[in-house]
Amino acid sequence: MLSGGKHKNQPEIPKISESLVRLQGLTKCLTVPLSDNVYIRSGEYHPWVEYQVSEGTAIGIRVFANAEVTIQRCFLSKGTEFPCHQHAEHEHLIILSGAWEYREDGRTITLLPGDGIYVVPETPHSGAALENTWILGISIPPMEGYP
Repeated sequence: MLSGGKHKNQPEIPKISESLVRLQGLTKCLTVPLSDNVYIRSGEYHPWVEYQVSEGTAIGIRVFANAEVTIQRCFLSKGTEFPCHQHAEHEHLIILSGAWEYREDGRTITLLPGDGIYVVPETPHSGAALENTWILGISIPPMEGYP
């Protein structure tokens, strides 16, 4: 060991980025349960919306919202079909559990827990839940219809 407690062949441990620290802090908010009345830790009401889908059930629950961004958790029952649509906002989708089939420009991508996809504004896209699925959706700026 060299002075300072570091072995000379041990790699330098990178610092955690500020954005990763913020994301780790947000993960506590991502465990909001789905029930008739959805509340956050403080007891404050958490807005939610049921999406109009061609098949199945899709419910979005607001995690965070301000003038620049909206973050939601969305539950999709197995077989839920989102019809082809597009929007002016940037959308980031991260699969928390389950499996999501994302469709864009004739391509199909199966997303599993931990996978994510960025939807470019004005890109026609659709999708389907291959099993009961939770998705984290981030809209920049806030999208009309997000909770």
